[in-house]
Amino acid sequence: MQPTQDSPQHSSNPPFNTQIEQPYEEIVKGRARLFKCLAPLCGKIFKFRSEIKRHIAIHSNQRPYSCSFLECTKSFKRPDALAHHLQLHISTSPFPCPFKSCDATYNTKAALDYHLLKHGEKNFVCSFSGCNKAFRTYSQVQNHEKTRLNSQTDSSREDSRV
Repeated sequence: MQPTQDSPQHSSNPPFNTQIEQPYEEIVKGRARLFKCLAPLCGKIFKFRSEIKRHIAIHSNQRPYSCSFLECTKSFKRPDALAHHLQLHISTSPFPCPFKSCDATYNTKAALDYHLLKHGEKNFVCSFSGCNKAFRTYSQVQNHEKTRLNSQTDSSREDSRV
């Protein structure tokens, strides 16, 4: 879950002693309870105790969840991260592409979802006059238009130098 306060990640901070009795502060505002991380330079605020407890692990150097596959030395701070990693070792990919003409399979649903964009319709059309290019995602057409705009700006600068 996302914290309620926007704050940059501080992964380069020195490790915080998460073994102290309570590495977070409970703030009561009326009927609401909030939980604030006490790690230096962090101060993120969460709505739920479970979220702050999960968050505290990022401030520790401890990685108690280790991969059990031979010759894999990876370890993780959270059990869900280990579970995600273990999917990469599984030889059969549990997420096949549903299109009959496609044999692609993926180890994660997120990877399959990204792949499925390739099969989608190209509904996002470039707004530049004379350009008929179409794209499957809004971000793709935005990047294309930005490139077009930059190239037009560069060429107009060259024209003004002549």
